[in-house]
Amino acid sequence: MNLTLRSLLPGLLLSAALSTAAPIEVTVETIRAAADMGGDAFPPVLLRIAGGADQTLRQAALEALTSRPAWAGKLLDALEAKDAKVKAAAVPVTVRRYFATAAPDDLKKRAATVLGKWNESGENVKKLIAAKRKACLEGEPDMAQGKLMFTATCAVCHKFHGGGMEVGPELIGSGRSSLDALLNNVIDPNQIIGRGYENVIINTTDGRTIAGRIIEDTPNQVTLLGTGALREVVAREKIMKQEITENSLMPVSFGELPDDVFRNLIWYVLAPPEEGPLTKEKRAALSAPVTAEAAP
Repeated sequence: MNLTLRSLLPGLLLSAALSTAAPIEVTVETIRAAADMGGDAFPPVLLRIAGGADQTLRQAALEALTSRPAWAGKLLDALEAKDAKVKAAAVPVTVRRYFATAAPDDLKKRAATVLGKWNESGENVKKLIAAKRKACLEGEPDMAQGKLMFTATCAVCHKFHGGGMEVGPELIGSGRSSLDALLNNVIDPNQIIGRGYENVIINTTDGRTIAGRIIEDTPNQVTLLGTGALREVVAREKIMKQEITENSLMPVSFGELPDDVFRNLIWYVLAPPEEGPLTKEKRAALSAPVTAEAAP
């Protein structure tokens, strides 16, 4: 057999395995094997999986793509594309952390533009996340109560299964790849400030202070979208000061909720009844921590 073909054959076989239907557990292990092996045949297949609907496979593919700088560059190419199949909102914390802390400088700069600003959580926040994780795993969630809490708090900014507002990103496929990802996003929203979702504060010449994210910026006016989808149009001539803050639009108070209320909310967002029952197997899969082997 030709030596070049022999060296390419394992990669081609793995690519074929990734391209066919298989149990999720098998596909995840195949993805990790592809990351270990390397080669130009894998990124297109991994990008296709990263743009798919299954959260477990999507996370595994995205993490594999950051296992090598050349692959990570192809992921950024896909995120930057006008007709992007891979959405920035679906990129998990582990991948964002890689781009912010471990990637080569040129990739860090590109990622900051595509994915937004990254701020490492403080020790107190990390302890709170660990405590709330424990609370989420110790009891059974009440999905009906979780939905009520979601409607009262989250739906004023996020669309989710046909309801809610479009102030923040739609939650379908966004930040829900695992319990750990959701806990980080909810308790420390300032860790990741997505591109286009920065909190902007405008002080006007007539003494007003307006906050929200910019949805329109023209030579004549700036339009902000705030909580509850409140639109504020400010004439350029009336802007005294305009500042992009270091904070997300999302409040930081969710970690202060009582454990039972927090548990109900988190599990409703993570595994709502609209997406099928929360089985023991599903709960275990969503609760599994990111291992050192799987992390970029």
